[in-house]
Formats: sequence, structure tokens, C-alpha cells
Amino acid sequence: MHSEAVFFFTDGQVSKEMLYSEFAAVLDGVVPLPHFSNTVVMAVYLQLDEQLNVTALVFFVLAFDRVGRVDPKWNVPLREMAARGKPGPRLGRTSPALICRTQGPTRFLEHLWEPFGRAVHDPYREIERVLRRNRLGLMPARALVDDDVPVLTSVAVDDPSSGARLAVMERELKAARERVRHYQHRDEQWQRKVRGLEQELEAVQQNLQSAKALNQRLEQHVRQLKAEYSKRLKAKKRAEAG
Repeated sequence: MHSEAVFFFTDGQVSKEMLYSEFAAVLDGVVPLPHFSNTVVMAVYLQLDEQLNVTALVFFVLAFDRVGRVDPKWNVPLREMAARGKPGPRLGRTSPALICRTQGPTRFLEHLWEPFGRAVHDPYREIERVLRRNRLGLMPARALVDDDVPVLTSVAVDDPSSGARLAVMERELKAARERVRHYQHRDEQWQRKVRGLEQELEAVQQNLQSAKALNQRLEQHVRQLKAEYSKRLKAKKRAEAG
């Protein structure tokens, strides 16, 4: 598995897309999605290989509360289910493992939806469209395909055009190497960006844990104050009665 993503559907079309690391922040309650507040949204979890071919799909539903947060008890094992999926219809160059309402674990059926038999919108075609658009900036592990590399064929020594042909091939080879360096540089930039986002997410999660701990201490302090106040109030009433 090279990449993971989650697409959200609205009226049959993908209305929001994110990397799985971003989706994890949504599940943790760190990042709410207010535009999905008080709705049950159909979504799909995708796994992609090194060439960005889809290898697994899990079609699931997700309920959001009034502020756009997910129920903290929601715990559908998307990755585990994807690993157990059976090959479904063809999507691009692959037949991804599929988990949906008619092809999924019984105990999670209420959290799944059925992508087939929809007259208006075909989720598979919509997924293909969004992947081609690639707003997430997903990068294949090997940016240069074989067709980009010119093959140097043998040239007869007595061929008067051999020098010119070799010069053209050398220029093509140089251009191919430049493309390789360009894609490698872009890949490094994306990796740095992902690492930066992961570090930011970790910092936010740490702040959230600190806030929760502080809130617990404050609640305990309030309970102690209430108990002390109640104790003093009872003592005062006894004194007045005596």
C-alpha cells in the first residue's frame, strides 16, 4: 500500500477528499467538518499502490453531529476490512478489493452502503474522475514510466546519418534525466509537506490531551469545592439550630 485517501459523496458526486492522515484527525475530533453537520454522509476509503492504481475500496457511512464532529464511539476498521475484501468490478487498470453493504462483514453492515445499481451517478466513474483530477497531489513512487526512457539502438558505423541520430538520442536521454530529477524534487517536496502536516497533527493531538487532562483536574476541583461548600452549609445550619 502506497497511499490512502477518503472521498465524501454529496448527491452522488465527491464533495470532499482528504488523505487518511487528515481523516484520522476528523475521527479524533481534532478537525470538525461543519458543512456535514447533522448529516449522514456516504464515503469511500481507498488504498492505492505505488503507481496510484486503486487496490481496495470500502464504501462506508459516517454520521456527524450538529457541529460537524464524528461520534467518538465510531470504530469501523477500514484498513482491516480492506485487507479482507474480495475483487470487485474493474476500476482503471485493476479490480480493487471491495467492501460494501452487499459484500462486507455482517456486524458492520449498518456502517456500509451499496455503490451499485444507482441510475444517476456511478461511484466508480466518479472515483476515476477525482483520481485523474488529483487535487490531493498523490505522487507515484516511480514518476518516470518506461516509455519516457529512450532506447538506444545499434547504429551502423558507415551510416552517414548515424551522428545526427546519436545526437538526437543523447538529447532525448538528457531530457529524460531532467524529468527524473524534476519528479524526484517534487516527490521530496510532497514528502516534506506530509511530514510537516503529520507533525502539526501530532502537536494538535498533544494539545488536545493536555486540554482534556486540565479539564479533568478542573472538574475534580469543582467537585471538591461543592463538597466543601455543602459541608460548611450543613455545619452552619446545625450551629443556627443549636
